[in-house]
Amino acid sequence: MKNNKGITLVSLMMYIIGMVAIAAIISVAVSFYNKNVLTMNDTSDVNMEFNKFDTKMVLETKTAGNKIESVTNNTIKFTSGNTYTFQDNRIYQNEIVVSDYVKEFIAKLETDGNKQMLRIYILFGKGQIEVVKNLSYVIENVAT
Repeated sequence: MKNNKGITLVSLMMYIIGMVAIAAIISVAVSFYNKNVLTMNDTSDVNMEFNKFDTKMVLETKTAGNKIESVTNNTIKFTSGNTYTFQDNRIYQNEIVVSDYVKEFIAKLETDGNKQMLRIYILFGKGQIEVVKNLSYVIENVAT
């Protein structure tokens, strides 16, 4: 009877095939994980930029005595002296960048009695992520 020590060529091939299969599964899982992390980062960036813009507009529209002086599609001018402008995929307050990743911006002003209604359509986007916001801000007690 012969004493067989070691592994056969068939068992070696089975080990190699098993290791390749495990490596393929791990690479697919890591790729999926990395893609989701990048998507989450883009979503977080877009939401942060929206929150910065929204905070500025709420403060501007709720400031006592502040009114909207004029509105064009891409510019909002307040009596406080602040002007918000959309250009180069950014929104500026005077010369300071308020929000990045802005793809579209349309502002309209409506007046109803003693109220001004500022309506803003804004599209934020980064990478594969796009977020559309339709915003309305009310300024009350505006002299007619």
